[in-house]
Amino acid sequence: MPDPGSVASTTEAITAALSEVPMPDLSVVVPLYDEEENVDPTVRELLEVLDGLELSSEVVLVDDGSRDQTAALARRWCQLDPRVRLIEFRRNFGQTAALSAGFDHVR
Repeated sequence: MPDPGSVASTTEAITAALSEVPMPDLSVVVPLYDEEENVDPTVRELLEVLDGLELSSEVVLVDDGSRDQTAALARRWCQLDPRVRLIEFRRNFGQTAALSAGFDHVR
């Protein structure tokens, strides 16, 4: 079990890092569940559309406990583009929970 102090320190560090990033004008939440075939084309097209807007943006992908390679592909997008963030559920909680978690974590 992690030390509660280390979890609090990690949370504070993440919060501090995010506070240095300007708030986006637009946030897009995308729930994912066993979508390995769709992650790349969906995120690629979404980022192309966002690039055409005169707004700053972020994409919050929420992996709802996928059993395939969805989370790994989403993690790769996080490495490729700083606008993309990922929330991962350990198990499937459903689309409503995924959307709610995404809305809770948009900046």
